[in-house]
Amino acid sequence: MPLTKDFKDTIKARAERDPEFRAGLFREAVEAMLSDDLETG
Repeated sequence: MPLTKDFKDTIKARAERDPEFRAGLFREAVEAMLSDDLETG
């Protein structure tokens, strides 16, 4: 399912202002890639 631009903008804006959220996104991406889920990571 494609993401809407509004959702992408919302996530980007929060990541820019919230370092804990940004770190969480990074952590989840690394864990997904280590679990061999490259599409999600």
